[in-house]
Amino acid sequence: MEFFRVCKACGEEKLFFTNPTKETKQTRPKREIPKDKQEEVCHKCNSKNMQILYGRYGYYFNCLDCNANRKYVLTCQKPTCKPKLKKEKEKFYKICNDCNIKELYFENNKMTE
Repeated sequence: MEFFRVCKACGEEKLFFTNPTKETKQTRPKREIPKDKQEEVCHKCNSKNMQILYGRYGYYFNCLDCNANRKYVLTCQKPTCKPKLKKEKEKFYKICNDCNIKELYFENNKMTE
């Protein structure tokens, strides 16, 4: 995108501004969400031994093998929807009031001591 303006001194139209980022803007590809919600994988050790915990900033995934943490990502059919996570004992449900959806998102394994 280029912008021109008239020079006050000589009266000629000169190039004033060029914005190459507008024309060649590249977007980062969106992260694919696995179809099977139980297939959440640790980003450090690639372990499938994950659980959801509640902390200071809300729910998050915790790896039981390497103790790494990461946030959970909820998406819905419409980009304007904002689904929420609801816990019922060891099961976590994705709830979207706009789409009237309540589906199982993740289930923690019960810890035996």
